[in-house]
Formats: sequence, C-alpha cells, structure tokens
Amino acid sequence: MAKKHFTAEPVKATESVNPLVQIKPTRTAKSGRTLKAVFGLWQGKSLVTASGRLASRKDLGTISQVKGAALTQAYTDSVAGFNRLGEAALSFEHSEIASGRREMKRIYTNPKTGRTILETAPANKAVKVSKILEEQGIESEVVEKILAALKIA
Repeated sequence: MAKKHFTAEPVKATESVNPLVQIKPTRTAKSGRTLKAVFGLWQGKSLVTASGRLASRKDLGTISQVKGAALTQAYTDSVAGFNRLGEAALSFEHSEIASGRREMKRIYTNPKTGRTILETAPANKAVKVSKILEEQGIESEVVEKILAALKIA
C-alpha cells in the first residue's frame, strides 16, 4: 500500500469504505516536543484509531461535526459497533483455532478496555504430523521422508 501525503487540515467524515481520517494534526506539547498526527479509520459508524482503540467522544464530535444529544447517540452507536467488531474478531480466532490453522498461545482480559484478547500463532503442522506418526510406531527416518514429501517440514 502506498503512503499518502497528509496535510494538517482536518478531514470530514464520509460514508465511503474505510477512509483514512486525521483525528489530530501534528502538534507541539507544552515542553516543546513535537507530537505526531493521530489517524484513524471508519469501521462502519465507529472511528478507530491507528492503535486499534475507539476514538473518544470529543474526537468523534470534532470529526463528524455532531454536537449535543446527537453526539451522545452517535457515540453510543460507535461503541456498539466497536463491540461487534471485537466479537467478530474473537469469533474468527475461535474458528481458526478449531480448524487447526492456528494455535492459541494465551487468552487474557485487557484491564484498560475490558476486552478479551486471544493471542494465537500459526499452527506448526510438522510437529503435529511427526508426533502422530511417531505414536503410530513409524521410525524417525521415515517420518522425515514423509514430511519432506508433504513439504511441511
């Protein structure tokens, strides 16, 4: 994906597919340190930052130009949409683990967000196949030839 040139001008929210939005421009802190610009993506009605967090109510109001009760409703819809995204990602990881394409390394709850996080890694098929073959009493030299023939070693 090619990088795009961004300006310090705020970008208005649109309903197109995942447009990149500049939530905060490049700015200077009180200490004089330059802070990077903050970008996000629209995921349905949710504005998600580049770090994967839901944008704040204030940032959502600034980007979408919504105020008052309409902002409260928009943020409620945004939170609900973000939760559905999290459930969909969790469901996908479960199906990948169940099919054997990925292995679960650990599962924990993030205390800041309250979200359940599954850490997975690609399944090591060579280890599983060799373990099964050795349990069947096949010699290790034969197992290596089988793995080489299957091209998973």
